[in-house]
Amino acid sequence: MDYGNTSQNYEKLDIQTLTNLLTNPDNLPEVHRGAFTALLKIEPDERRKRVAVVVKSMLQEPSRYDSSLIVEAIEILATDPYPDATEAMLNFLPDMLALGIKNRDAISQDVREYYYQALVTRTREDDLVVWSEMLPRLDGKTLVASMLEPAAKALETIEPMTLIDRLSEPDRTRALVSVMRGMAFRGKRDLIKQAAEMLVRTNHGAEFKRGIDLLADQWGKAKKAGRDKVAQNLELGLSIIDNEPRSAVDRLTGKRPWAG
Repeated sequence: MDYGNTSQNYEKLDIQTLTNLLTNPDNLPEVHRGAFTALLKIEPDERRKRVAVVVKSMLQEPSRYDSSLIVEAIEILATDPYPDATEAMLNFLPDMLALGIKNRDAISQDVREYYYQALVTRTREDDLVVWSEMLPRLDGKTLVASMLEPAAKALETIEPMTLIDRLSEPDRTRALVSVMRGMAFRGKRDLIKQAAEMLVRTNHGAEFKRGIDLLADQWGKAKKAGRDKVAQNLELGLSIIDNEPRSAVDRLTGKRPWAG
């Protein structure tokens, strides 16, 4: 449908129609821009809710939106002083982290850093209530991503390892194994050791064994690829969590050197 190119035409549309125009990635950039400009003129509480919906949609397919529009939408929430904006920003934290891990070129590192830094500075008393309610809801995948996303250094303040330790099983064990895998490639041996020690504190049977097998398989691939530093980092973690005696076959084939 053609809404014309003037801002007045968009301002005549109802809020839901504006939202629909913005959350449809098939629309042209000029349609997104016109609808967004009109959306900013509605009353603040409703605007905040709608912008949050729009940002979440944009993060699903960022390549189909003008990057400047994504930045503006994030800035609107980041500079909004009300706690509802903190909740809105936390709601799309998993989406932003996923982009930072899998498709980091979709949104520039500077923008991602700005978002994370703005998020953690929201520490008014009302904001802290939102944090206390929402942080325990973050799943293991999101918490691990917060440690692996290159732009998310600011998220160290939420203490992701502490939050991972509070997860229910088997999410906790899976998350700790993922931390060990990810940090092996980043050379963060202190975090590998911490994750391994947390794992052995509560050995949860089959999931724990699967984690060992997964890390051992990753070690084998690293050795085969000549990535000795990665292999050494994995050995550090495996030496803590894999307490099975090394068999004669393991010795002959060079497997499981961490087992002694």
